[in-house]
Formats: sequence, structure tokens, C-alpha cells
Amino acid sequence: MSDTPPPPSSNGAHGATTNSPAPSESASGAPPPPRPLNMRVVFRMGREYLGRHKALVIAYIILFLMVQTLIPLGIAQSAGRLTNDLGRPPAVEGAGAGAAAEAQGDTAAVLPPPTSSRA
Repeated sequence: MSDTPPPPSSNGAHGATTNSPAPSESASGAPPPPRPLNMRVVFRMGREYLGRHKALVIAYIILFLMVQTLIPLGIAQSAGRLTNDLGRPPAVEGAGAGAAAEAQGDTAAVLPPPTSSRA
């Protein structure tokens, strides 16, 4: 036996070949409807892939948590700092250190240390 396919059948005197429809095509020429997705195959392939690439899975989880939590928190912190900086009055030039600290909102430099009221 040889593995070569049989020669195409000829049709008429011109030697034109006939194209028979593939077994998967229906008589109207349309492809068959797609088969439903077999979830067992999907889960088996997923487990196989994730088992081989554990480092990628761990990196994905870490990056996902960073994007979902840390980055929005950082944006909120930056926006809060910006609005606080915009709300402060400008520093007064030529005044003493206490006036400059008070203008910047640093009251610890202006207030005297607490004294005990024990007699």
C-alpha cells in the first residue's frame, strides 16, 4: 500500500476536477454550527498552564493587588496633599521665624511648651 492520495476524478473531456464538499460542510455550503465549549477541557488546560507557570501567577496577583489598591490610594494621597498646599496662605517674607512658621501652618514652632500646674 502506498500513502499517496488517489488522483482527482476528471469530469468531461476538458479534464476539469470536481470539488466535492468536505465532510464537515452541509449541502448548502455553510459551515456546521460551532460545538459548545467543554468546560472540563478549559479547566484541565488552565490547571496545566498554571502549574507550569507559578511565578507568572504570583506576579499577576501581586501586580493586580497593586493596581487595585495601592495606586488609587497613592493618587488620593497626592490629591489631598495638593489641595492642602493650595489652601495654605503664602509665606510672609521679612517676618521672624515664628510668623513664617505660623503662616505655613506649623503651630508647634509658635506655641510655648506646656507647663505643669502643680503647686
